[in-house]
Amino acid sequence: MKKHLHTINILFVLFITALNCYAQEVPPVSVFNTEDYGGGNQNWSISQATNKYIYIANNKGLLEYNGGKWSLYPTPNGTIMRSVKCIKNQIFTGFFRDFGFWEKDEYGFLEFTSIVAQKGIKMFEDEQIWEIIELDGWVLFKSLQRIHLYNLKNKTLKTFEGTGVLTKISKANGVVYFQDLEKGLFKIENGKPLLVSEDPILKRFTLKEIFYKNEKIFLLTDQRGFYFLENNKLKKWEIPANAYLKNKTIYSAEFLSDGTMALGTISNGVAYITDSGELSSQLNQNLGLSNNTILSVFEDFDKNIWLGLDNGINLVNYTSPLKIFINQKDFLGTIYTSVIYDGFLYLGTNQGLFYKKQNSKQPFTLIKKTQGQVWSLKVIDDTLFCGHECRNFYNKE
Repeated sequence: MKKHLHTINILFVLFITALNCYAQEVPPVSVFNTEDYGGGNQNWSISQATNKYIYIANNKGLLEYNGGKWSLYPTPNGTIMRSVKCIKNQIFTGFFRDFGFWEKDEYGFLEFTSIVAQKGIKMFEDEQIWEIIELDGWVLFKSLQRIHLYNLKNKTLKTFEGTGVLTKISKANGVVYFQDLEKGLFKIENGKPLLVSEDPILKRFTLKEIFYKNEKIFLLTDQRGFYFLENNKLKKWEIPANAYLKNKTIYSAEFLSDGTMALGTISNGVAYITDSGELSSQLNQNLGLSNNTILSVFEDFDKNIWLGLDNGINLVNYTSPLKIFINQKDFLGTIYTSVIYDGFLYLGTNQGLFYKKQNSKQPFTLIKKTQGQVWSLKVIDDTLFCGHECRNFYNKE
């Protein structure tokens, strides 16, 4: 896989800039925008084939990257591609009301085979396949309502139906775990779901990663940090990084090969947590990323970190001995709407709602509890209304 590094000239300019302002040392980041890869803005899932090609589930279809060239294979039914998983010479993908696999034809182009069509599966009206994992010759396709299990050898299919919202599925220490927000955490044993924990935390907060370390199963929640299971009881992992995680929303995560964790956040970029639970570094739009909302995180065979963003794709060469100095500046996000109200300028962005006194030089301030996408601002009867995307109905703090 070709690695894209910033040139020495760019490094020199950034270093000189850093002499006169506050800067931070960061690894090289390669930025791919929609013009580079020819797809849509959002990138939901990433995987890598044995030939080191990178495959990405994109808003417009399946992206293929061979280290020098991007190719786009549109989603067969024209919807958003949500998930991708490479297994041997097949690329499995999931999207709206369909899932299946891609294989190379005699000319080297990918062709799609629908497992849904082959097996006559009746998909739910709003069903989408958000995650795909593999275990012992089975491929598991998870939607929010159920899990479809496809046998690679005999091509048989079975389905588990959830009672609540199925929010996460993951393989840890050779066991498949999944979260049902109605009932808690399950594992699949002898082909059947078995309840592991019904702790209230697991019915309130969404799991973003499940991994095995120190002979225990660890769970990462979207807003309450890390927990671990001990004798099937859920316990808080008390680590230094909890101070950082307290006010962050985690959207994606990857347990890396060296035992560290890469956490993709909403609005705050990516954070790296050491094996002992310390915050080792952060990357955000001020420090080289092209967007602060990380939809997917993936470690490739060469230990590069791929980030599927809300707008674009970034490749972080985290192990590179070459570092870059970048000047940090305040960043408000992409502005969607603005209004002047009662002597203040309000900006609605994909990072939240910001304000400052009109015509002043003071910095913008984020209004508490507005973190996330703001779509509209409107004054009605001398009251300012904010059209905001709500991401968690349960967190009242």
